[in-house]
Amino acid sequence: MDPSRSLAVLLVSLLVALLVSLTPSSARADAPSVPALRERIRALEANRPETVPQGTIESIAYMVDTSERIENRFPAQSESWRRRAAGFLERAAAGHDP
Repeated sequence: MDPSRSLAVLLVSLLVALLVSLTPSSARADAPSVPALRERIRALEANRPETVPQGTIESIAYMVDTSERIENRFPAQSESWRRRAAGFLERAAAGHDP
């Protein structure tokens, strides 16, 4: 294969890899909605494990509030914050302080 063709194939491969990495993945779980997260927070507050401090729940609620505030200007980051909050809620519900 001639060197210019090899370079072209490499560049196209890199471009495709970059585009795939920037495209939202359908395999990645969708971020839960703010109302769904707030409902989970209320449920956790009602049945908070002794091993999870109240401040942990307040911090998770703050993440959800921040996600809601930045949603219009930074939608990808907002989704990321909601996914993170959901993970923290799962750990807290299992009795672990995330």
